Amino acid sequence: MRFAVAGFSLLLSCSGNSSTEPAASDSGGATSATTAASSGAGGGATSSGDATSSGGATSGAGTTTASTTAGGGTTGEGAGGPDQPSCTRNGLAAATQAYLAALSTHDPAGAPIVSSAKYTENTEEVQIGEGLWKTAGQVKLHRYLVDIEQCSTMSEVVLPEDGVDVIMGLRLKVEGGGITEVEAIVTRDGDWLFDAQGYLDSKDQTWDVLPEGQRSTREELIAAAKAYFDVFKDKSVKPPFGEGCERLEGGSAKAPCPVGIPDDVTIGNRRYLADVEAGVSVGIVLFGGESAGLLDAHFFRLIDGTIRNVHSMTVNSRFSTTGWPEAR
Repeated sequence: MRFAVAGFSLLLSCSGNSSTEPAASDSGGATSATTAASSGAGGGATSSGDATSSGGATSGAGTTTASTTAGGGTTGEGAGGPDQPSCTRNGLAAATQAYLAALSTHDPAGAPIVSSAKYTENTEEVQIGEGLWKTAGQVKLHRYLVDIEQCSTMSEVVLPEDGVDVIMGLRLKVEGGGITEVEAIVTRDGDWLFDAQGYLDSKDQTWDVLPEGQRSTREELIAAAKAYFDVFKDKSVKPPFGEGCERLEGGSAKAPCPVGIPDDVTIGNRRYLADVEAGVSVGIVLFGGESAGLLDAHFFRLIDGTIRNVHSMTVNSRFSTTGWPEAR
């Protein structure tokens, strides 16, 4: 079901390549990873290209991260926390890469997933090894944020499903080195403004770790996401759009960030993650209602306190829940 609102735009890409970081490379392949490093601040928010090799997570911005064997197979160990190695930038990136590598080979034993992990695909709880685990191919594009405070990651991923490209928003929570929560938002042909190629064409956007002087606080990142959602209901709200801010919706539509926002749209069941080093926040919401909205994820890229990029993916069906508690 589509909203009957002319010019309605969700958000995907906002150009804003004013970061001083070099652009991340993206071979578009899925056979080997590139640079590896074991120390430093960790990779940036963009990991383009493959996710199948056994290289380590990269250190520094503008490089391509690779999967690590942060612990193969399922595990029930550990309690974890922000002070644990698994909750470092490199540790979370490694867990994410290991998950995607295992997904593309249809082998959950290749990822550090705990035996009690909860997994949802488009709000429905699914057993690990079922659903997209049976149909996913090699990753073509991967862009992610790392939320150290929540010990979680959130990714934008393009990969084939039975040979046809889909766009996936993937949230992982890690505890004690093991993945305990997996939330997949999968958009396909027929979903809101869907075009996987449009996402692939955005691979030159740089969403890497920012210089400290260009970063926002966690509170500012989440406030920017909240303001963006709030303006759909209240036009007196002023989201901090930066000069040249552009949104990419579903992969097929680009627009300046302030353009095409309709009136009186409720956005409910909100949850947020934030990556202070990379200047990225994400909101997972029901778009259009508290209990009957479209399942949606919006990614916001901030530089110098202003939004430069907005990416969105939206499942064009109404849901009464995201499958997870609203406030996390």
